[in-house]
Amino acid sequence: MSRANDLRDLRTKARPRGLDCPWCDRAHDRADLPVRISTQTAFHMPAYQSVLVVDDDPDIRLVLDELLRREALTPFLAANGVEALEALPRLPRPALILLDMMLPELDGERFLEVLERMPDRGDFSVLVMSASSFTGALNSRPGVLEVLKKPFGVETLLACIRGGSNDKP
Repeated sequence: MSRANDLRDLRTKARPRGLDCPWCDRAHDRADLPVRISTQTAFHMPAYQSVLVVDDDPDIRLVLDELLRREALTPFLAANGVEALEALPRLPRPALILLDMMLPELDGERFLEVLERMPDRGDFSVLVMSASSFTGALNSRPGVLEVLKKPFGVETLLACIRGGSNDKP
């Protein structure tokens, strides 16, 4: 047997087959995974290139930054709506925006108004995060996928990012 065949056999044996998917109960082939996505979420994560976290609480930004990196997503951080608008042109598309509504300088409501007027608004999806109980009308805003009531759990957030949440929190 040639050395090339030995190497090919070694690569084939080293590659696990039939990776069980926790979301659809199917067995997926690990070889089909995109390089930048973790094996746990690769088959059911939307194709977001980046996630913009807009929250004035530095602790929330830090936790979400860590969580998103762990999920093989590229986070960008903004402390208010003005910083978020400045970051939009630099974001790889398509992008997801995690948006707090109570922000200094430019609040979440006004940020959404500006985003809706942008010609490339279709490149962005928004998950609203709010402690306010007056968020009912936000679900009908263009581009808003979900409204998460603070505090929310990590699994709830990840389900929304993956598109697996069918019920509104």
